[in-house]
Amino acid sequence: MTSIHPSAAGPGGTGAGAIRAPLSSAQQRLWFLDQLIAQPSAYNVPGMYRVRGQIDDGVLRRALAELMRRHQSLRTGFPQDTGRPFQLVLPADAVPVPLTVQDLRALPATVRQESIRANAEHQVAQPFELAQAPLWRAVLLRLSERDHLLLLTLHHIIADGWSLPILLDELTRTYAAFAAGEPAPLPDPPITVVEFARWQREQLTEERVRGLTAYWRSVLDGAPRALTLPADRVRPAVASYRGDAVEFVLPADLHAAVQELARGLRASPFIVLLSVFALLLGRYAGQDDVVVGAPSAGRTLVEHEGLVGFFANTVPLRVDLAGDPPFAAVAARVRTTVLSALDHGELPFERIVAAVEPVRDLARHPIFQVLFAMTALAPSWEAPGLRLESLTPVRNHTAKFDLSLMLFDEGGHLSGTAEFATDLFDRATVEQFVDQFVELTRTVVATPTAAISQLPVLLPLVAAPATAVAALDPTAVSDYSPPRTPTEATLAGIWRAVLGVERVGVHDNFFDLGGHSLLATQIVARVRAAFPVTVSLATLFESPTVAGLAAAVAAASADAPPPAAIMPAQRVAASTVSPTEGAQQ
Repeated sequence: MTSIHPSAAGPGGTGAGAIRAPLSSAQQRLWFLDQLIAQPSAYNVPGMYRVRGQIDDGVLRRALAELMRRHQSLRTGFPQDTGRPFQLVLPADAVPVPLTVQDLRALPATVRQESIRANAEHQVAQPFELAQAPLWRAVLLRLSERDHLLLLTLHHIIADGWSLPILLDELTRTYAAFAAGEPAPLPDPPITVVEFARWQREQLTEERVRGLTAYWRSVLDGAPRALTLPADRVRPAVASYRGDAVEFVLPADLHAAVQELARGLRASPFIVLLSVFALLLGRYAGQDDVVVGAPSAGRTLVEHEGLVGFFANTVPLRVDLAGDPPFAAVAARVRTTVLSALDHGELPFERIVAAVEPVRDLARHPIFQVLFAMTALAPSWEAPGLRLESLTPVRNHTAKFDLSLMLFDEGGHLSGTAEFATDLFDRATVEQFVDQFVELTRTVVATPTAAISQLPVLLPLVAAPATAVAALDPTAVSDYSPPRTPTEATLAGIWRAVLGVERVGVHDNFFDLGGHSLLATQIVARVRAAFPVTVSLATLFESPTVAGLAAAVAAASADAPPPAAIMPAQRVAASTVSPTEGAQQ
């Protein structure tokens, strides 16, 4: 692990002792998605925990402050400089602990329950401003002398699923030590999040990136552009990211049977259940070639394991169902696919997208539209005089994908959540999908050597599948068409500067010219500086040509001034600054 000492100086107003540093690839991806998605709380990560024991407000605040000192992510904001985000890590003593305490003990039971519900819904719905640390908050609700609820909400950019058990374990142990008058009980982590970001960039050498890019191009060559699941509604041209979720529990006997089958197949329960999920998707979509997204931890060294931060990457898993194989053979294929993907999993997902060059649109996620995840959870954390128990949190009614199946292993108990896009599916449809997943799991563990064509016929998800809207296919015009108006000339100048190309025609597509997510944020920042209108990332994705964007700028102008009136000379000059060197895709 290479140690680094980033400078506190630089643009952006960093204060004394603050650290300004580049983002990791995972942070860049989350930052971009936060700008793109219209749902401001989509990446809020809610947690609700029962706290049993006597709680002193001051001691709790001290324990949370110690966690902030230990973990840079808990005191990091993500400002931007002309569309280029950076980490701004503030000194521990410069960030107040975002803890609120409410005493509900005097309230009648029904009023207390309503207050709990209102607090939980408010916390999960309240967005964070990414530029401003801290990007987390805690609320302690006192229910009795020794019974409390802790509402913990974090933005996903500072904490992944791996981080939450670390936080809760450290909070429990640190509070117990402080309450007993003892010093902080834990050694500092061996590295910091900023050091990780630097180390990651050093690992992704040009040679390594070339090899990884070639691998993913080969794996995804000829893959279906979309998974055509039957839906209750026509897919909108622009996804709203509104969602809902169906909670379920896998029966204990079936969980045990899955574990036994996994041992027999020399696989893991993750492999078995992912195989069932892919098989179910393929049968409903009428496809024998299915691509499913899956998160990988992104923590490749022992030094990474105790850090709180967002390190996860997402890898596409292409599942081959062709040839009517038995389920055991499907699971063997999936095992090979997963192991190979993990061996090549350090290439950030946005670079995989750039390598494959799928058609870009705002209607669906690129490469895959469904996600599968399985996480081991600790149901509780204990220290002398204190116990934290995990409860089901209030959901934020968003969905990042068409369908996500997330399983939670709590030892002998396996629960699940099927999160779905309400643009496409009714709740009853997804409830039926979950029932079919459980039944198909029961069938394959009983008869793993049966050909998949011999498995029971599935019930239809919807009576009359809706036809999905076609993807937006940006027009690619080979003939050069020069700018025709001052607005188009300004936009073309911005594109030339950011993309590093000599010539941009009004019908040239931003993505065809080499544009990607991070360069898109720079385009939007410079357009906002050049014109007195509000332009979003979604505007660029919907109108990825100079002509289209010029029309969007004109439409967004409140008073519709002539183009010449909104192109001050000094703004045109500012648009010629050269793009960032080494910007990640």
